[in-house]
Amino acid sequence: KHFTEMLRSERFKDLSLGDAAGQTNGGTDTVVFTGNSADYTFEAITFVDHAGNTHNGLRVTDTVADRDGSDVVVDVDSFQFANASFTLAQLTPPTVSVNDVTLVEGDAGTTNAVFTISLSQAYLQDITVSYGTADGTAAAPGDYAATSGTVTILAGSTSATVNVAVAGDQGLEANETFNFNLTSASNGATIADGSGLGTITDDDVAIHYTAYRPVGGAMPGLGQIATLSAIPGASYTY
Repeated sequence: KHFTEMLRSERFKDLSLGDAAGQTNGGTDTVVFTGNSADYTFEAITFVDHAGNTHNGLRVTDTVADRDGSDVVVDVDSFQFANASFTLAQLTPPTVSVNDVTLVEGDAGTTNAVFTISLSQAYLQDITVSYGTADGTAAAPGDYAATSGTVTILAGSTSATVNVAVAGDQGLEANETFNFNLTSASNGATIADGSGLGTITDDDVAIHYTAYRPVGGAMPGLGQIATLSAIPGASYTY
């Protein structure tokens, strides 16, 4: 009784508590908001109580002034807005991750390293993600084009791609790497794996051969012998 009266007090007027699964009647609770779902932002909330039970919810903030304000909703599975109803899972902001990319360098021009930025699940709002590259053993601008900016994953979609141009050359070198980092995400999304590794595989091959150059005026069979390494397509003078 005292707990219920406390929740009804002015101090807790923006807190809504539903039935934790398996703890009470097991029914589905619904919280009702005045505006359309697009008018609100959502932030995931998770906590563990003294008995070890995990509770999930959302901080729901109305972006329209002087209307619903900001509310904390816990253990409620159904959210009703003026335009539609959603489950807690549908409203919980997704996590964001980026993959690693390996590509062959090439002998000339540029080849794109295509990084895929993915959401853990589709979301009802657009998610805008900020990103930027950083040197590893590969260095911009000689090995790749430094890139930074934002990319938007549209509502209902789960991924978007960003291209990083990698420069081709004919130089013999070890494989090189650079970093593709996610720095922030909008609309409550959190970054789960924000470090993508770009690996540039060198495709230049050395040909080893022995060259013989006779010494002018010398007896046949006398001369200089050298072992050389060369890259196909390049010119050498010996």
